[in-house]
Amino acid sequence: NLIVAELKKFAAFQTVVHLRGTDRTAPDEHEAYLEKIAASMSEIQTTGPLLVVTDCLSLFQQFHNKYPKAVLRTPHLEQFTDSRGTHFQPVASKRDFNLQMLIDFFLIMYTDNCVSDGESLFSSMARFIRGGDFTDLLGYDA
Repeated sequence: NLIVAELKKFAAFQTVVHLRGTDRTAPDEHEAYLEKIAASMSEIQTTGPLLVVTDCLSLFQQFHNKYPKAVLRTPHLEQFTDSRGTHFQPVASKRDFNLQMLIDFFLIMYTDNCVSDGESLFSSMARFIRGGDFTDLLGYDA
């Protein structure tokens, strides 16, 4: 019920941006990483605000400077450190962390447009489950 309620709060967003930070992109690589994301964003047509899911507050802040209408969805980021991987962050309870991760996953899955670095298994699997040529492999309806 908690996941569905959170998904409904963000149902109006047509584009979700997945920014990978703490365990994949070092702070000194953020600028180059954001250039790659901006290139991916140029390939989609979106007029509404962007919803961002990430594990890195500083990466979001840099992204937000370029896209001030972007909205951050992922909570607890002020507790994350750039030097520790996502699964080793000292945030809230493990239950809450897992719930938040599932909410981000489903938001990526259900959105019309997903912008990511193209290397994230997290966002790739969400989009795979959403649909495409292999949907029937998993027994899901498109």
